Amino acid sequence: MKKIVLCMAIAAVVSMTGCMVSKDVTERPTEKEVTVTEEKETEEEKTEETTENIEKAVTEERQEEFTGENKENASSEEVSSEKPSTESFFVKELKQTDNPRIAELLNASGTYSDGFGEEAYHYQIPQFYDDSESAVTLNKRIDEELSEVIEDEAECMASGVSLWVHWVTYDVFEYGNLASIVVAIDYGTDFIDYMAYTYDFEQHKEVTNTELIAMKGMTEESFVTEVCRLQKEAFTELAKNWPNPMTDPEMINRYISNVNEHADVNLPMYLDTEGNLQVYVPYAAIAGSDWYYNLTRF
Repeated sequence: MKKIVLCMAIAAVVSMTGCMVSKDVTERPTEKEVTVTEEKETEEEKTEETTENIEKAVTEERQEEFTGENKENASSEEVSSEKPSTESFFVKELKQTDNPRIAELLNASGTYSDGFGEEAYHYQIPQFYDDSESAVTLNKRIDEELSEVIEDEAECMASGVSLWVHWVTYDVFEYGNLASIVVAIDYGTDFIDYMAYTYDFEQHKEVTNTELIAMKGMTEESFVTEVCRLQKEAFTELAKNWPNPMTDPEMINRYISNVNEHADVNLPMYLDTEGNLQVYVPYAAIAGSDWYYNLTRF
């Protein structure tokens, strides 16, 4: 009986051990299963990486498209923001004037409404009526310099705002074979700007300011010295007769130094009908503009 019980106990122990071993074997993955799992995880990682790369590429492509659209829009805005040319409002056509030496590329006048009222304007672009190389070059410069001013007003008209310059007009002064075109640019305030051009119809060439000064026996240095002397003399007299007289030399010199900066041979000048050298000299002002032109004979 004891033997039987012992045998049964041994059998039970062996059976339990077998179950435990079987359970351990079942739960431990085989080398093949481990390899498959690792390969699966690697494929998933590659898939995630590929997806990320695609998303990145798409994002970059969208950014490039967006940038491209912005560039196109910017280009369109740049084109649309360009200044309108003078010819958008005024037709340029070379026409002979009553003076056989002078022609006009533009002579336009009229009224313009800026929403506050009507404003009168008159714009002219004169030309020397000669076909020499020097005349062509000079006429081109006159056109460019005056068109730059008038185009600003064309932009004002296109925008519906008030004009800055109402008048760009000229006068002609002749002395022998010399003809001078003097242009006045009126800002409608207390300031008028001037430009002067002189041409020799006998020599068929432009006459420079240095040459005009030399005709009066002056050098560039002596001319500038004389201009500065006139500026100081004129302002000292003005300051002395002001309601509150200005006599402080330091204060006077402060005003004069502002106009001395403009004292050079590039000042607008011409010979009048009697051969006098007329120069628009900048003089200091106590009120209004910092300075103003005053026609002075040399």
